[in-house]
Amino acid sequence: MLRAWRTQDVPALVGAGNDPLVRRSRGSLPVPSTELDAVALVERRAPSGWADGSHLRLAVTDSTDLLGSVELRSCTAPGVWGLSWWSTPAARGRGVTSRAVTALSRWAHDALRAERLAARVEVGDLAARRVADRAGLAYEGTLRGGLASRDGRAGRAGRAGRADVWLLARLADDPFCDRAPLPGFLEVDDGVVALRHWCAQDAPGIARAYDQDMARWLPPVTRGRLQDGAAYVDAAALAWAEGSRADLAIVSARDGALLGGVMLMLHERASGTGEVGYWVAPAARGRGVATAATVLATAWGLQVLGLCRVALSVQPSHTASRRVAERAGFRFEGVARSAGVMGPEPGDRVDLATYAVVA
Repeated sequence: MLRAWRTQDVPALVGAGNDPLVRRSRGSLPVPSTELDAVALVERRAPSGWADGSHLRLAVTDSTDLLGSVELRSCTAPGVWGLSWWSTPAARGRGVTSRAVTALSRWAHDALRAERLAARVEVGDLAARRVADRAGLAYEGTLRGGLASRDGRAGRAGRAGRADVWLLARLADDPFCDRAPLPGFLEVDDGVVALRHWCAQDAPGIARAYDQDMARWLPPVTRGRLQDGAAYVDAAALAWAEGSRADLAIVSARDGALLGGVMLMLHERASGTGEVGYWVAPAARGRGVATAATVLATAWGLQVLGLCRVALSVQPSHTASRRVAERAGFRFEGVARSAGVMGPEPGDRVDLATYAVVA
């Protein structure tokens, strides 16, 4: 239920204003929050915003508890409103906020004749991005240094006190459908290996798996992330949210032990093309892990994403990786000269043997 703020909401508002995840939202709740702040919002700021039509704040509740807030802020352009939200811990992971944003959006298009609803989500705030996707907001671009970090920390690009933001919006005639660039992924396995999303608990295992043999064959950016397992997990989640790469953990289907990673690069997805890559922990090499994972990931790309072609590029001298490509059913197409940056030193260029399967 969406309703006006009430005096009895003050204690819950104070708690929300001091929640670390609410701090990342772009709502009007002061963070950190005091009782005076909450009272001012309920008794003065929210009613005045409704009175002059400039800022429409609503509580999101069920029959007993406060679950969050959704807000509309008028913009200078007629028919354009800014959209923001936050949720309490009790509401997270239940789809509550996306339903609330959808309900508010329907009302805004109908009652306010809103032509455009726009939201800004800090890059890396994957929960907020998922809310926007489910509520039918389309991704329109990334604004570098577009928002001041509410706690003064540096943004992902290293700009002190500034954060990059995703720009998302829906128009009045847009469908209410899930706009996520990539669909949800259910674990798949072949009885020997399984593919699943990365999680924070994988970070130590990723760092332990990295060795000099792996470094020899991988691009510099991948090497850096593997050395810092947490950075690898974060980058995988961000790439999935943006639709640029489907990055998955390879684990044992028997006991869940981490064996490596496989990814589908999707920069050319619009043309029906993807590219598969993989790495395997030292203890799991020579057991067919990379081949099995490549088969599973490629099948998912062709069947679920509708790709027409999946390519695989390896250095010509990487005999083991070429065997993986052949065993996974990829056909050799030729050698592209000086096509990759994978040498031991930054900027070193190498030839790449190209393999592919087509649907």
